[in-house]
Amino acid sequence: MSNAVGIVITIFIIMGIGVGLGALGWIDERISRFLSRFVIKVAFPAAVIQNMFTKFTKDLLASMAAGLVVPFLSIALVLGIGYLVSKRMKLPQNRKGAFVCLFTFSNSVFIGLPVCNALFGEESATSTLMYYIANTVLFWSLGYVLMRRDGQAEKEKRTYRDIPAYLFAKDKSDARWQGAENALTYLGKTVPLPLVAMFLSIILILCGVQLPKFLISTAGYLGNNVTPLSLVYIGYMLSVMLRQRNIRWQKGFGVIMAGKFILMPGMVILALQLFGLIPAVNSLLTSQLKSVLIMESAMPCMTQTTIVESGCGGDASYTAGATVLTTLMTFAVIPLFTYIISVLV
Repeated sequence: MSNAVGIVITIFIIMGIGVGLGALGWIDERISRFLSRFVIKVAFPAAVIQNMFTKFTKDLLASMAAGLVVPFLSIALVLGIGYLVSKRMKLPQNRKGAFVCLFTFSNSVFIGLPVCNALFGEESATSTLMYYIANTVLFWSLGYVLMRRDGQAEKEKRTYRDIPAYLFAKDKSDARWQGAENALTYLGKTVPLPLVAMFLSIILILCGVQLPKFLISTAGYLGNNVTPLSLVYIGYMLSVMLRQRNIRWQKGFGVIMAGKFILMPGMVILALQLFGLIPAVNSLLTSQLKSVLIMESAMPCMTQTTIVESGCGGDASYTAGATVLTTLMTFAVIPLFTYIISVLV
């Protein structure tokens, strides 16, 4: 338990550094845009590759197929509920997608992994990574699409069929290539590279392909930047909110906490109970797997949500406030769910 508390304290220390750097002027809007792009397009895809190739094997992925059903189904259902709730609440367009992601997705690795290791032992890492795969795939597919809508990008002419010719054109400044250039720019913004990295990694692992150690090491060095830079970015957003005196309870925060700490764990518990009625599946749902999936589902909002929302042009300050709030709640949530798991599992 002390390890779990220490992780949460570490998170707030790094956020505090981000607040200080913002107050000193070391981080401004230009640098914040760089941080957003670097994390989304470089560091996070690298982190996915490093995690997949160091923690998974062909046999392990094959054996995990049944165990993945519970987190995939639970997260997808809660995301759908969150989407309907966001419509009902009539939130501003620039935070609807962020609301759904905050309502649904967990900080499954930076907080979830050490918490589960501390509570259930090092051998629980495999079960933790089952939730990580479902959380990551759905965040970078459905969640990312919803946050892209928050940016309210203007419609522009895009001609995908001209892309091959545009790539080999000598004069790319010619006005006739504008549609192809727009199409390429749009794809670069809308195709989530972390999701591409996830699927490519799974395919390569299942095909028995192993990357060279130097590539995995490179991915590891880059991927290690994801969480600290995301937390520094959240701190910077908080410093902006402090300057603007904009730190306050906002519409939807209470609903986000209800979704994160009541609905999401409740859905996982319900799914475990239902799938437990199927003999073939029940034998795969070990006590350790059940415990880990329940605890992971009750973790706070993903730290990357804020930086992704910023990159999409949505309301990053709203996302930062909700992330800080749910992370603070972790001090109470971890002991509570430790007790709940001891009763249910």
